[in-house]
Amino acid sequence: MLVFVVAGGELPEPQRFAPFARAANLVIAADAGYDHLLAMGARPHLLIGDLDSISPTALADARRAAVPMETFPTEKDCTDTELVLREAVRRGATCVLACGTFGDRLDHTLANVLLLASPALRETDVRLLDARQEVRLVRGSVQLRTQPGETISLLPVGGEVRGVTTTGLYYPLSDATLQTGPALGISNVAVGEDVAVRAASGALLITRIFTGGLDATQYLRDLVAPSP
Repeated sequence: MLVFVVAGGELPEPQRFAPFARAANLVIAADAGYDHLLAMGARPHLLIGDLDSISPTALADARRAAVPMETFPTEKDCTDTELVLREAVRRGATCVLACGTFGDRLDHTLANVLLLASPALRETDVRLLDARQEVRLVRGSVQLRTQPGETISLLPVGGEVRGVTTTGLYYPLSDATLQTGPALGISNVAVGEDVAVRAASGALLITRIFTGGLDATQYLRDLVAPSP
C-alpha cells in the first residue's frame, strides 16, 4: 500500500508532489502539512499532530471537510512526523513517500532523517523527498532507477557498513567498508539508468539528487516498474 505523508517543514514547490497525492492509497498530513496539501489541490484522509503550526485557514478547511483528526499535546515525546510515519506503518503501508520533512530547523531535519533507522519502520520502504532530492535507508540490497549524472551518496548509519558493492556508479565500490565520519560514499555519480547497491551488513542512508528536480509522475512509474 502506497502512503503519501506530508509534514510541516519547508516545501517551496508543493505542486510538484500533486501526483503523489492522487496516486496514494492513503494521504496523511502532519499539522502544517495540511497547508502544503491544499497548495497541491488536495486534502488528506487523516490529519495528525498537535496543530500548533497549521494555519487557521487550513484548520477551518479540515473541519469544514470533516477530515478525521488525531490530535496530540504540544508537550510530547516525539515529533508530528514520527507520529504520522508510525500511523502509516500501523495502517499497513508498504511504501511511504514523505515530503515536508526538511527545513531550516537542522535538529528537526536530522531527527526526521534518523527516523528512517527506527525499528518501527524497519519493514517499510520509507523515502523522504523534497523538490530536488530524496533520502532512504537500505539494509541488504537495492536497485535504483536513475538518470545519468544524478548524484548518489552512501552514508552509514548506526555503525560501520561492511561488504558494500555497487554497480552503475562512476566510482564503483567492491566489498568496501563504510564507517561513520569519513566521506568515502559522498558525491558519487550515476552513469546510467540503473544503480545497484548491496551491503553485507549494516544500514546505509542513500541520498539521490534528481537531475532537473523531482518529476513525480516519472518517479511513480519507476516505483512500480519491475527491477531489471
